[in-house]
Amino acid sequence: MSTPFIATADLARLRTAAESWVGTPYAADGCVKGAGCSCQLLPSAVLHELGHTHPPAPARGTLRKVELLPAMRAWLEAHPEHFAPVALDAIAPGDVLLINAGTGHLALALERGDMLHVWQHTGAHISARANIVTRIVGAWRPVVPAL
Repeated sequence: MSTPFIATADLARLRTAAESWVGTPYAADGCVKGAGCSCQLLPSAVLHELGHTHPPAPARGTLRKVELLPAMRAWLEAHPEHFAPVALDAIAPGDVLLINAGTGHLALALERGDMLHVWQHTGAHISARANIVTRIVGAWRPVVPAL
């Protein structure tokens, strides 16, 4: 089991960073706070704000919706030095969630069973993971950099 990237002492920092993205509208392949962001880039942007360095998440580009789920999984699995798979029953704040919503969807786990994500029709928002728990098909923990 990997060490959570977000230490208990940093949960407030994670929540503050997540809340700063709330209200950002959806924008395909976008990642600008307040202007527009896609679901696959939002978790990366928040993690980057908190000091996690990793390769850019894949842009949708010319991928069809049915290709997004495997593309997002492949990106997370291709970077074990940055993301470690975690059991679904061990999800911790800061973990990246892969969700099958008829297409691939990424979200960022928060404390208290919440998650930050963005839909086309709602923009970035915080909601309860319990609402989609049966659709979570994978979780990856940002790897704590070696000191």
